[in-house]
Amino acid sequence: MEAFYSFNDPMAWHLWLGKKDPRSQRIRALFAKLVEADAYFMLDAHQLALGVWYGFNNGWNFGPLSVRLEAWVDGNALISFKPSHFHGDLWLHGSVDLKAFGFGFGLVLDAKITADLFKPYHLRGEFSVGVTLPWPFKKKKLGARIVLEWGPRPEAPPLPLPVATIGIEHLKSSAKWPLPRGTFLLPSYDDGEGFLTSHGNEWEPAATAVPQVPMDARIAVTFGRSVHDGAKVGSNLQAIDPDYEAIGDPVHGSVLNVRYVLDAVTLDRKVNGGWQTVAASPKGTGSATPTLWGQWSVVPQLPDAGAKPPNPGQTKLLLGAKTPFEFNVMAPPLVRLAPAAWVRRPPTPSWLSTFRTPPTLNALLKVTSSTPNPLSATLMPAVKTADVIPALKFTV
Repeated sequence: MEAFYSFNDPMAWHLWLGKKDPRSQRIRALFAKLVEADAYFMLDAHQLALGVWYGFNNGWNFGPLSVRLEAWVDGNALISFKPSHFHGDLWLHGSVDLKAFGFGFGLVLDAKITADLFKPYHLRGEFSVGVTLPWPFKKKKLGARIVLEWGPRPEAPPLPLPVATIGIEHLKSSAKWPLPRGTFLLPSYDDGEGFLTSHGNEWEPAATAVPQVPMDARIAVTFGRSVHDGAKVGSNLQAIDPDYEAIGDPVHGSVLNVRYVLDAVTLDRKVNGGWQTVAASPKGTGSATPTLWGQWSVVPQLPDAGAKPPNPGQTKLLLGAKTPFEFNVMAPPLVRLAPAAWVRRPPTPSWLSTFRTPPTLNALLKVTSSTPNPLSATLMPAVKTADVIPALKFTV
């Protein structure tokens, strides 16, 4: 048995009862001095792996006659939690060998089934039979093999939402104003289970329903994955290592490599029924629009695979902040995020020029992108096998 937990990385833990490889480290048992069995159970923050093998292999001699029997079953299962995926394999084997007075006869039967469910989907069954013939047959071995296969289907697995939460925070207190997905953060690209969907219904909430916040509050954005700051909105941006995140089994080959990029962030205000840009990053060549700045909070990248020193992560962005330490660490986790956020601000004090909002009563502000889809974080999955799964691009 082996148990591990890292105080530096809450995702770095595991509980192992035996190990898959090497087989000598599995939990072993012997029944009636005839049937052997070994098993393992391996659980961590990302997946559950378990399997069992049992069978026997023995021989007997009766004068000039010898008999050997072998039969076993080997089953393994691997369940990934997010995205949900199942891989399993089952192998049944049986053989018998007979020898008498120098003549021998053998029969071998094998049946192996492997399954990957549901995205990607692949089901394969392989059945074989082999016969060993004695003299005087010229062909000593005969065999046949049948393969039944469904898939693989070229379907990309569900991708986790790159943006996790958003809200308004105050730098001098623990006050915060969460902006729930589907209410003030629209459209929602959440499929209901925390995965990305390619469509969402966009609508604007009523101005009277939008929460009113103080002018010296800041917009806090939390991402579910470390993102590349392509918009260069953060003045302390850092390189993300690794550049791409593997989706799938990192040991036996990932299905997709995904790179999360923050393309653009724009702050708009509503004037006479229309939206007017207040600040943006990037603002575009020759544009008079002020640059929208922010700071990335200093946090480690999770999971980090025990890198020393820990790889920096870019998951917490505070718009309008001057230092990376202004993120309200005392505030509880914010609620879910969607691409556009609407808040009302009271008249702008003369000393506040961060967003350059002129004095106006209850100005309705919207955080959006320079494209039709608000607050965009662009996913650019790079595919290992380009002829199996086409390249994808989502904007949220």
